[in-house]
Amino acid sequence: MALNSGLRSASKLFKSSQQLVSKSESKTCLNLAISRIKLLQNKRSLHLKQMLKKIAQFLQTGQEAIARIQVEHVIREQNIWAAYEILELFCEFILTRVSILETQRTFSSAGMLNKSNQIVAESSLDWVGAAL
Repeated sequence: MALNSGLRSASKLFKSSQQLVSKSESKTCLNLAISRIKLLQNKRSLHLKQMLKKIAQFLQTGQEAIARIQVEHVIREQNIWAAYEILELFCEFILTRVSILETQRTFSSAGMLNKSNQIVAESSLDWVGAAL
């Protein structure tokens, strides 16, 4: 849900194949996506700490069955947090490569290299969005 808005800002990088996105626009969208992902990670971290405190309370009161269910939720939250981390690293990777992609775009013949880079980046963002 909230991640979708971060992906939307990153997906603005990839317009139709006829339109080219400027280097500065790409960097802006990626920086916005990275900051959004960091914000979501912080929210998840706080929620995770609260869940761990609740589990400790359940164990102290002898409600072990409820604590086990909550542990499953904690594991899911940790997996989502790890996915955010991977997505953030991927966006940072693309951000560092924007200038390289820009030079390749100008030197590519018939735009084939640009289209292949665009397809790879779009499919990667779609795959990560679907996985979350």
